[in-house]
Amino acid sequence: MPQTRPQQQKKKHHNHHHHHDAASELMDSLRLPSNDSRTTTTMKDAEGGDHTMPISSFKYAVLGCAASALTTFFSLYFPFWLGSPEAAARTYHLARFDYTVEKHHFDNTVWTYGTDYGLAAVMLFWCATMLWQPTSLRRQTVLSIQQVQLTRHIWNLLGGYSVSTLAGALSHQFYSTLELRCTWHFRILWTICVGTVAFASSSMGSIGSEMVRHFQHHTPGQSLPFIPKVFWQSYGVMTTLFATFGWFSYQRPACDIFIAGITQFPSSFYIIWILAKVGHESPHILRSSHMYIGMLSFIANAPLLPLYPILVQNTSWTLANVNTFLHSWLLISWSMQGFALRHVLRAVLTLQARPTKAVPILLSQKKKV
Repeated sequence: MPQTRPQQQKKKHHNHHHHHDAASELMDSLRLPSNDSRTTTTMKDAEGGDHTMPISSFKYAVLGCAASALTTFFSLYFPFWLGSPEAAARTYHLARFDYTVEKHHFDNTVWTYGTDYGLAAVMLFWCATMLWQPTSLRRQTVLSIQQVQLTRHIWNLLGGYSVSTLAGALSHQFYSTLELRCTWHFRILWTICVGTVAFASSSMGSIGSEMVRHFQHHTPGQSLPFIPKVFWQSYGVMTTLFATFGWFSYQRPACDIFIAGITQFPSSFYIIWILAKVGHESPHILRSSHMYIGMLSFIANAPLLPLYPILVQNTSWTLANVNTFLHSWLLISWSMQGFALRHVLRAVLTLQARPTKAVPILLSQKKKV
């Protein structure tokens, strides 16, 4: 039956809307908004949910480099604003790996390198404990990519501590003269010691980002702050480059570690923030005791910064005494980090574990004849 002219116009108008809707859906699927030129980056949580952010990965990388430069500049001056600026001024003398007899101080006693070896061994122990999870959890859990990445970032952090202290121990034990400490191989070894501390920010921040991936879906009503890992990776790489080119090199090599440690404060506060939000709002995920231990562990080394120049300049302690005290403090704070991160990993495994479901059986009934 032939259609009338109004019917044809109505059908044409309907087809026009249909094609317009299809085009709109295609544009949305390709994420090509007509009025917004910003690109987006997507965070996929452990449950498969998407969270989009209006900044591209490249821009996050640039922001990470800029944040590293600003933090490094801040770190070089921060020690002089603390409790005893006069003591800090007599302690922090920039060297750029060019050490002088008048100002250089480097302890070579067993108290320094022996405690460094001990720290390296303990950090390897905490790396191993990440694998010591209850058998019941491991049997019920299929390891996801996110869970593997979280474990890898924790290993990078604790393993970096071990590498740093091992390099420090070798430096203190075998480079006993000023001439040896002015060689290229000492510079490489000491750059490894300081560079791993500078790069620790990348691991800390990435751990915080992975915690958001896993816990966001299980914290209803809470929007956990997500910073992509590319930001932390570029931040850590740039800070390590500053250390490599001698920006953190002082006549007292312990000062190198303190300056590199100051650059960790953005990632430290980020992971503290995530622990606080998860622990307070969802205690069924992370116990309050584990939350508080983790929060304290990532800020526990801060008192050493103003304390170090006071111990060096205003007490009768030898460098061996000071280094032994510092290493003992690190042993406690880093072990607390290992303890807290192990329970974070266990919380992730617990959330992923699913009880075995019964298989329903369909009972067929015979039809009455």
